[in-house]
Amino acid sequence: MKYTFTLVLYFFLVTSVLPQKSNDIKQSIITQAHFSAANELTVSWKPKESADGYRINYRTDLESNWIQLEGMVTDTIYTFLETYTEPVEVFIETIGGDYATGYILAGNEYFTPDHQERMLFLVTDTIYQALADLIEKYRSVLAREMIETELIIIGPGLTVPEVKGNIVSTYEASPLDYLFIVGHVPVPYAGNYAVDGHDNHRGAWVADAYYGDIDGNWTDATINNADASREANKNVPGDGKFDQTSIPSSIEIAVGRVDFSNLLKLSESEIELTRRYIQRNIDYRMGKIKVANRAIIDNNFNLAEGFAQGAIKSFHTFLEPDSINYGDFNQCTSQNYLFTFGAGGGSYQSASGIINTDKLVTDSIQSIFTTIFGSYFGDWDSPNNLLRASLARGSSLINAWSGRPIWYFHQMAMGRPVGQVFLNTINNNGNYYSQFGKLLSSISLLGDPSIKMSYHTPVTDLQVEGNELSWNPGENNDADAYTIYSRHGDSYWTLASDGPVYQTSLDISGLIDAGVKQFMVRPVKLITSRSGSYYNEGIGTETEILTTSRKDYLSKNFIYPNPAGDFLYINGEKENVPISIFDVYGRMVLKTSSVQEINVSGFASGTYILRMGNEIFTFIKG
Repeated sequence: MKYTFTLVLYFFLVTSVLPQKSNDIKQSIITQAHFSAANELTVSWKPKESADGYRINYRTDLESNWIQLEGMVTDTIYTFLETYTEPVEVFIETIGGDYATGYILAGNEYFTPDHQERMLFLVTDTIYQALADLIEKYRSVLAREMIETELIIIGPGLTVPEVKGNIVSTYEASPLDYLFIVGHVPVPYAGNYAVDGHDNHRGAWVADAYYGDIDGNWTDATINNADASREANKNVPGDGKFDQTSIPSSIEIAVGRVDFSNLLKLSESEIELTRRYIQRNIDYRMGKIKVANRAIIDNNFNLAEGFAQGAIKSFHTFLEPDSINYGDFNQCTSQNYLFTFGAGGGSYQSASGIINTDKLVTDSIQSIFTTIFGSYFGDWDSPNNLLRASLARGSSLINAWSGRPIWYFHQMAMGRPVGQVFLNTINNNGNYYSQFGKLLSSISLLGDPSIKMSYHTPVTDLQVEGNELSWNPGENNDADAYTIYSRHGDSYWTLASDGPVYQTSLDISGLIDAGVKQFMVRPVKLITSRSGSYYNEGIGTETEILTTSRKDYLSKNFIYPNPAGDFLYINGEKENVPISIFDVYGRMVLKTSSVQEINVSGFASGTYILRMGNEIFTFIKG
């Protein structure tokens, strides 16, 4: 790799007012990326006064270890002369002085089409019975984001191992990207550790990570703590709670949970709170909920760990410095924010100087991505728990206990879902700095793990006329471009164009000739931030193909009978016209020309596509 340094003061080093007392700032390197016209990546950062220099690490494979560059950088700007087509993750650390780190995932007009993903949706039977229509609507919205869902309804009396058995069998049939748990599905507990530093909270903590670990060896034989002050935290051999304080192997599935049971201080029922959450989840994905690109960071601790450093490092990679408010967390109960972080001395229902469950009886948090830290309430399966109550009302879609360990959200600046942040956090074995809490089984994400940072209003009036697919951008659509996907039957969606298109129509004659039956158009926005830029796709709009010419021919029974028996007949005379028949997978099964009778007796039962010249017909072999 080639690199160069420059002494020019880089434009981004205009700083916001930062808190002077906090160890968070001391341990944080505030970083920004910039790309030249030649696609050269430059990373610059705010200097650290005590540092002798900086070490630059990077990786393009986000599953690999960091690659360390040689030598010590003494400047606060670094240019990679090698260009990249994929986002580059950069890790900067100080040499000498107070140790500080910074992380950024940088890309330049990066686009990759979404691929098909799978979610297992676990929901209690009481919630599904009450909200079945809304849940099915949510699943249909996910399908338009190319997230296939499999639903398992959890009835009363199931044990944690039985729930895990359902998850493993589903994963083994086809790997899962997400596990979304809705309701009080049995909660796993594991370990014997006072994660928050209070010995009276030593014992087993919540461990939804168990559900996301497909091949780890979880045991219930060695921990013997019958003295925990809270019954749920007691952990003795054979009680169904696991021994592992640390996860026994890497977590494969991004797990998130929404559980509003036992929030008796809130006036709304569990069903109503769940209904509201699912509806605002849908509304956010559909571009109906818009919030300001700003954040609050409010840390009432000044401990050496620097609990807010993850928020400081992450938020500065996608928000401008003057959009980050180091002020009172309670501002987010009256104004909307994209991200919030708050930390203060805690109980199960409160974080001092931040918020408490009693306040949430009348107020609600108006931020999409919320992180709160303090004692006790990170162990969230308790009555009127603050972490769950913070998610129950307002606009919040996720909540996480960020501090032990520290959560880093910088990858979301390039379109990654929050579930990837969860996996990075729980599987962190040294890639990201956190003084305490690595690999803990208690690490949890509350909320839908598939949510991204940005969404856009879907297109409308999608239709096919002749060989043209056309659509309307729709009201309040902020899209810069569109992606078009196609598929045969129930197969996976594939990109039908070379990349985003900038017009509102597309000639699809070649795809029609190939027998494509379904199309989906998705709005695309070029999102620019301090991490660079990328093309973000929104929710798609689908249509079945039915061309005008095909309507006309079918109205005249041009091919008959349909379904066909041993023979398929063609009405009318067509001279020197090639005829081909394809199965639903696009494989040609017959080729002929200018006939009025086709023997299909040897065809297997199913749907077939007949192409005659430029005309396409569908028939069923009985």
